[in-house]
Amino acid sequence: MKNYYDKQEKLNLLVSSSLASASIPFGALPSKLNSIIKPIMNSVKIERDFLLQRRSAYSVARLISFCYLPLNVPHSAFEFMYKLSEQLARPSVGDKLISNLISFLCADQLSTPVFYNHPDSQTGIMMIKVIQHLQTRSKLESVEDENQNQKLGYDNSMALAANEMENSKRVDSKKPTLTKKRTRTNAKDSKIDAKTKPVRSKAKDSNSNNSSKLNSVSSSPTKSAQESLTLLPNGSSSVKNLTEDEEKDLEVQVMFRGSLHTFKSLCMSLGPSIFIVSPKLWSYITTPMLKVHGQIPNWSHLSVTTHGYLDLKASFSIIESFSNLIIDDEIISSKDEKCISNNCALGQQLVDGFSILDTLCPFFHKDIQQFALIRLLFWVVQSLQSRFSAIRHVASKAFSTICKIITRDSMLVFVKFVLPWFGDSNRVHLRQSVAETIYYIVGRLGEDKILPYIPFLIVPVLGRMSDTDRHTRLVGTQCFAQLLRLVPLGINNKYENSDLDISHELLEQHARDRSFLAQLTDSSKLEPYKIPIKINATLRKYQQDGINWLSFLNKYRLHGILCDDMGLGKTLQTICIIASDHHTRRIDFEASQGRKADSCHLPSIVVCPPTLLAHWEEEILKYVDCLKPLIYGGIPSERRALIRKIKSYDVVIVSYDVLRNDIEYFSTINYNYCVLDEGHVIKNSKAKLTLAVKQVQARNRLILSGTPVQNNVLELWSLFDYLMPGFLGQERQFNDQYSKPILAARDPRLAPHVQARAQAESQRALESLHKQVLPFLLRRMKEDVLSDLPPKIIQDRYCNLSDVQKELIEALNKNVNSKVTSDPSDNDKPSNGETKPNLHVFQALQYMRRLCNHPALVLTPTHPLYSSITSRLEKEGRSIHDLSVAPKLQTLGQILTECGIGSSGGSGVGYASDSLGKSSSGNLLPSETMDFSTNISASHRALIFCQHREMIDCIQRDLFKNTMPSVSYLRLDGTVDARNRQAMVNKFNSDPSIDVLLLTTHVGGLGLNLTGADTVIFVEHDWNPMMDLQAMDRAHRLGQTKVVNVYRLITKNTLEEKVMGLQAFKLNIANTIVNQQNSGLKTMKTEDILDLFSLSGKSDSSKGGNNSSSSNQGKLTGDGKQPISATKAVDSLGELWDPKQYENEYSLDSFISSLED
Repeated sequence: MKNYYDKQEKLNLLVSSSLASASIPFGALPSKLNSIIKPIMNSVKIERDFLLQRRSAYSVARLISFCYLPLNVPHSAFEFMYKLSEQLARPSVGDKLISNLISFLCADQLSTPVFYNHPDSQTGIMMIKVIQHLQTRSKLESVEDENQNQKLGYDNSMALAANEMENSKRVDSKKPTLTKKRTRTNAKDSKIDAKTKPVRSKAKDSNSNNSSKLNSVSSSPTKSAQESLTLLPNGSSSVKNLTEDEEKDLEVQVMFRGSLHTFKSLCMSLGPSIFIVSPKLWSYITTPMLKVHGQIPNWSHLSVTTHGYLDLKASFSIIESFSNLIIDDEIISSKDEKCISNNCALGQQLVDGFSILDTLCPFFHKDIQQFALIRLLFWVVQSLQSRFSAIRHVASKAFSTICKIITRDSMLVFVKFVLPWFGDSNRVHLRQSVAETIYYIVGRLGEDKILPYIPFLIVPVLGRMSDTDRHTRLVGTQCFAQLLRLVPLGINNKYENSDLDISHELLEQHARDRSFLAQLTDSSKLEPYKIPIKINATLRKYQQDGINWLSFLNKYRLHGILCDDMGLGKTLQTICIIASDHHTRRIDFEASQGRKADSCHLPSIVVCPPTLLAHWEEEILKYVDCLKPLIYGGIPSERRALIRKIKSYDVVIVSYDVLRNDIEYFSTINYNYCVLDEGHVIKNSKAKLTLAVKQVQARNRLILSGTPVQNNVLELWSLFDYLMPGFLGQERQFNDQYSKPILAARDPRLAPHVQARAQAESQRALESLHKQVLPFLLRRMKEDVLSDLPPKIIQDRYCNLSDVQKELIEALNKNVNSKVTSDPSDNDKPSNGETKPNLHVFQALQYMRRLCNHPALVLTPTHPLYSSITSRLEKEGRSIHDLSVAPKLQTLGQILTECGIGSSGGSGVGYASDSLGKSSSGNLLPSETMDFSTNISASHRALIFCQHREMIDCIQRDLFKNTMPSVSYLRLDGTVDARNRQAMVNKFNSDPSIDVLLLTTHVGGLGLNLTGADTVIFVEHDWNPMMDLQAMDRAHRLGQTKVVNVYRLITKNTLEEKVMGLQAFKLNIANTIVNQQNSGLKTMKTEDILDLFSLSGKSDSSKGGNNSSSSNQGKLTGDGKQPISATKAVDSLGELWDPKQYENEYSLDSFISSLED
C-alpha cells in the first residue's frame, strides 16, 4: 500500500505542478496564490526528474518576477476571468519565495557547512573533509555543470592523500579509529555545550513564518547540531538500493538543484536589475558581511539596489581600497566574537551569504559581475582571516569563483594582498586559508586563465610543502603537483610580459618568478653563485655548478638530493654552501645589530656513518677556515656533556645510531642545515632510524648519496618524505601509482600481450616519476665530467665448487627444498618423534651464501656432516682450512700474485696453469702443487671487501698466514673504533708499504677516500649491488691516477651467479629515475629463491605441493612460530633496513643443527 500511496503522491504532484506552471505564463494571477505556490515549490523541492523539476523552477522564477513586476493586464479582461483582480506588485510574496529558495540552496552541508563554536571548528582545512565525502557521495543522475563544488579536476587525488594522512595519523597516535574519526569529522556529541550549537533553523524559519499561505509549503530543512558530515551517505554511485541516510542526502541534493535552477532563471530574466527589483536577495548576501566587517571603503553596498549604479564603476580603485586592509589579531578576534554571538546566528548567516555568492555569482549579469564582485572581494578577503574553518572555507570558494569571472583584477588582489600570508609563520589559520584558496583557484580556473599566474603561485606553494601544519602541507603538495604539470607551458616563450593578460602591477614580479621556474626545470640556467669566503681548493666547473644549484635551493628554501657519482666531491660542495650561508647569515645579523632574528646563529648538523665522522671533521678544517666542527660521540656521559656545547659550534657531526639514541636532545634544537651523508640509509620509512631523522628541525635539508635508489622506487618516497613531506603523496598512494606498475612489468608469469601492456605502463610510471623529482635531484657521472679520471675496469672471476662444497650443497637441497615448497613428507620426520624447529628462509639463504665463500663457515662441529667430511679430508692429507676446499681463496691468491702482491716472499706454493687452480682435467689442485711466485711486472695495492668478519678471518688465517706471509695488510671492520678509522685510512693512503686493506662492505664501503689502492676485490657480494658500487668507488674517485681494476669473485652455478643475473631489471629502473643502478633481494620471487639452492639452476617444481594437513615441523617461518610461504618470507626482508637484523634474529647455528645427515 505504501508503494501505491507514494506513486499517487508523485502523480498528484506532477499534475498540480504542471497545472500551476501552465497558469503562470498568462501573467494574470489570482489574489490568493497558495494554490499555485504550493505545488510548484514542492516540485522544486522534491521532484527528482530533472526536466520536470527544471520546468517548475522556471515557473517559480517567472512567478517571482511577476510578484515584483506584474504584467499590465487590460482592465476589460477582468470580467471574463474568474476571481481575477487587478495585478498589483506583491514584493512580500516574492521575498518569502526567495527566502524559501535560499533555505533550499543552503540545505546541503557539503556546500554550506554548519557554523558552530567549538575548538574543532578552528582547526584544519574544511575543504579536505568536504572533498573526501564528495568523492564517495551518491549523486543525482542529472547534475548540470553549474554545480562546481563537485567538479574540481583533482579532487580524487586530494581525497586519496587525505585518507592516507588520516590513516597514518591514527597509526602514529595509537588511538582507536572510532575516536579519531569522530574528532576528524567534527562529530558533535553530548559533550558539546548547548550554548555553542547553531540556531540555523530558527534563523531561517523566522523569515517565513509571518504568512500562513507559505507555511503550507514544506518548511525549510534544518541542520541539527547533532548532525555532521559523517551522517552523509558513503559509497553508492546509483540511486538504487540506497540506505536511509543516502536517501535523505539525495533529497537535499534535489532541493539544491531545484533552487539553483530557479535562481539561474531569475538572474537571466531580471538581468542587471535583479537586485534593484529584489533587494532581499542582495540583503541575504551582504547584510551579514556588513555586520561583521563594516562598510567597504569608498563604496556603499546598497548602491547595487538603486538605478544608475553602473555610473559609479570608474570611481573604485583596487589598490587604494585594499591598501587599508591590515592583519591585526585583536580585530580578527573581535570579528570572530561577533560571529559566535547570539548562538552563532550571525556566523551562520555569514556562511550562508558566502555560499549564496559562490553559487549564484556565475549567473549574475556581466554588469553586476564587473561592478559588484570586485568590491565584494574586500569582505571576502577579510573573511579569509577568520580563525573559523567554516568561514574560511566558504570565503575561499567565493574568492575562486570570482577569480574565474574577473580573473585579472581578482588575481591582482590575491597576489598582492592574500598570497603574502603564506609566509606568516605565526598564524597557522592564515596559511591554511591561503592554501585552501589556491586549491580552489587552481581547480576552477582553466588552463588558459591559470597559466600566466603559475610563476606567482608555485614559488610560495613550494615553501609550504614542508610546512609544520600537516593540512597546509597536504594541500600545498597537491597544488604543486597540479601546477608542476603546467610549468613547461607557463614558462613557454610565447608568454612574454607584453602578451600576458595580467595587471601591469604584477609584470615585474612575474618576470622574476618566471626566471625561478626556468632555473628549477633546467639547471643549466642557474645563476652563478660567487662564494663569499676563501676555499682552500680549486673547484672544477661541475663542482661550481653544483654549488650554484645548492645556492638556488637555499635561496628559495627548497630541499634536494645531491646524488653525484661516487668520488666527485659531494662533501666539498656541501662544505662550500654551508660555510657560505653561515658567513652570509653572520654578516646580515651583525649589520642589523642583532635585530634580524632570522639571521641569528644556528648550527648545522651532518649525519653520517660512524666511519666518516673524522673524515668530515678533517675535510671541514682542510677546506674552510670559518667553520668550527664538533664530533658528537662517545659514551652516554660524554655525549651529555657535549649536548650543551652544540650551539657554540658551527657544524655538529654525528652518526646515525647516536642521533637515533639521543633524538630527544637533537629534536629540541633548530639547525641551519641538516645534511644526511649516505642518506639512502633512511630508505625504509618505518625504521626507527628514519623516524628519528625526520624529527630534526632544519631550515635547509640536503641528502648526499651516490645511490639514492637501491632496491626499489619506494625508497625514493622515504627520502622525499624527509625532504618535502607529502611532495610524492602518501606512501600507499605512491606505491599504487609508481611502485606496483614498475614491479609488475618483471613478472615472468604474465602472458606476452599482458606483459607488453605492463611494460608500457611501467615506462609511463617511470617517466612520470622522473619528471616529478627531476628539479630536486642533481646527478653527474664521472665519465661525463672527469675526462682526466683513469677508467674503471670490472672483471668477473668465476670459481668452480670444490668437492666439499658440492657435498654440502647436495645435503642442503635434500633438507631445504621440500621445506620451502611447504610439502614435507613423512620421511622427513625425525625417527625419534621429536619436532624440529621451524626455520626462516633467510637462514637457508645465509647458509648458502657462506658456503659459497668457504665451507669452514658452515661446517661447524654441530653440522651433521662434520665428522664424515673432516675424517675424509684427514685421510686425503687435507683439512677444512686447506685452500683446495676454498676455490675463492685460491682465486684471490692468484689475483694478488698477478698484482705483484706477496710474490717476494713466496712459500713455494702457488697456482698451476690457470686462475681457477684447476688441472688439465678440470679438477681443483691440492695446495701443495700451487705456486704464488709468478713473475710480476708491476706492483699494485688492493682493497679486499667481504660481508662478514669471519670471511676476513679465513683470508688472514688460511691465505695470508699459511700461504702468503709476506703480504702486509691492515684490517678495517666493526671492531675498529669509529674514532680511529680515519687515521687508519690516512695510514693506508700514505704508506705504500702496506699491500692490502681488508674491509667489510658495511664499514669501509661508504664515503671513505682510499685512492692509495688501484685494485678492488670483492670476495663476497652484497644483496644490494649499490653497496658494492659504493665500495668500489672508494678507490675510483678524484685523486686517483691509476687505472682501477675491480675483480668480483663468483662461484659458478650457485646463488651468487643467480643473484647477479637478477639485477638487470632494477638497474634499468634507477637509471630511468636518477641514472644509477639498483637491485636487491626483497623483490625476488619464490621460484627464484628455490633456484638458489639448486646446482642445475632450475627449480624442481614437481616437488611442490600444498598439503594443508601436513605437519608444520621444519617449515620455513617468518617469526619462528607460524609457518609461512617462501614468497611472504622473502617479501618480509624488505621491512628491515639492515639485513644484519635478520642475522641476529635467525641464528644460522639453529639452521645447521636442523639439517639431516
